[in-house]
Amino acid sequence: HLPPGLRTLRLVDCSLAVDAMAAIAEACPHVEHFGVRSERSNFDVTSADLVCAIFFMPNLKRLDVDDYLVTEATLDAIGKHCSKMTHVDVPSGVRVSPACVVRVARGCPHLRRLGLPGDAASPEAIEAFVAN
Repeated sequence: HLPPGLRTLRLVDCSLAVDAMAAIAEACPHVEHFGVRSERSNFDVTSADLVCAIFFMPNLKRLDVDDYLVTEATLDAIGKHCSKMTHVDVPSGVRVSPACVVRVARGCPHLRRLGLPGDAASPEAIEAFVAN
């Protein structure tokens, strides 16, 4: 059992069954800082797993995950379900549309840090972030 009041949760080099990440997130709805990292090449967590987990973490403020887990779908889930998010960093190798960045900025009014690769930093995206 995980304590339901848990605020920080980091999964490192874990082998998880299908849907396990969402079950963990559902059991810990108060998580504010969630991390998923791996040094192994056969790590079995996918960005789809992360999207499912984000749905159950409405109090999330920070997400610290391996670059490959950050996708447009991940960012859309953050914009829809994590209005308390304060920090979002998009790795430089990840391609996201400026429209996706706008959705994140508008869905996360408490956002104070938004790290973007150059091609996602459109005037509309910057304006949406500054408007917060």
